[in-house]
Amino acid sequence: MSGKERWTVIVSLFCILLMISLSWFALSTVQKDRFTEFYILNDKGQAYDYPKNLTAGENSSLIIGLVNHEGRKTNYTVEFWLTNFTFLNMTVNVTHQYYVGGFNVVLDSVQYKLDSEWKPQYEITVPLNLTTPGNYTLLVVLFNDGKPVYDFNGSQLMPIYTPLDRTVDYHTDPYYTWRVVLCMRQDMPYLKLVMNVI
Repeated sequence: MSGKERWTVIVSLFCILLMISLSWFALSTVQKDRFTEFYILNDKGQAYDYPKNLTAGENSSLIIGLVNHEGRKTNYTVEFWLTNFTFLNMTVNVTHQYYVGGFNVVLDSVQYKLDSEWKPQYEITVPLNLTTPGNYTLLVVLFNDGKPVYDFNGSQLMPIYTPLDRTVDYHTDPYYTWRVVLCMRQDMPYLKLVMNVI
């Protein structure tokens, strides 16, 4: 084998080893999916038969669940808003918005395995004592400390840590109505239930 052929073989082997090394490095450093399980159950722990028709002042409840698969300890804040709005041609018009409540919890990340039995990590029973009659959508809004939420002006919408007055209609305050807008635009995680309070 001549010197030129030898160098060709050496360079070819080096390129092959380099490609194998880069492929292994890329595959070993790929970020796994990071996500949060966020769900609503009825008061019996079932994912159906939610309260839809309530009498004003009637006691009812829901169970809200969270499972952290974010790969890090995460601070969650969940808010509940009883809203009445229209969403037409990408425009949201909020006509009623009442604060129902909220909670804050810090959860360690748990590993997600498809082949193992599913287990809840955090569940809380949330009482619903709705006092204002009307047709509403209950929005359950999730704030995650790793994903700040901003309105169109770039102002950060901070989650509410202290209870608001549950009898006040906040639909005229854009700081709170932006939550509805961002939910409808799919810019923040939320769950919703349609409710009729008579």
